[in-house]
Amino acid sequence: FIQENRIGTALNWYRGMPLTKAGNPFKKIEVPSLYIWGKQDVALSRKGAELNKKYFSGEYQEHFMDANHWIPHQNADELAEYFLKAVA
Repeated sequence: FIQENRIGTALNWYRGMPLTKAGNPFKKIEVPSLYIWGKQDVALSRKGAELNKKYFSGEYQEHFMDANHWIPHQNADELAEYFLKAVA
């Protein structure tokens, strides 16, 4: 992202998050969800990834990939396969 001069775009995603509470932040998510985490992610811990599923009541799939925090950039093909399987 830095080499391609796209770091600002990536950071703007975080900047765009609302800073105020929008209702109950602990309400379980009811829509089908796919959670993908990279095992070498330095920003999100394994424990956090494992505990994530308690916030979902709908269909939930999780995949822990051999990747870092930038899964779409590093493992695009494998990520696309998970998406396609999830919607099939």
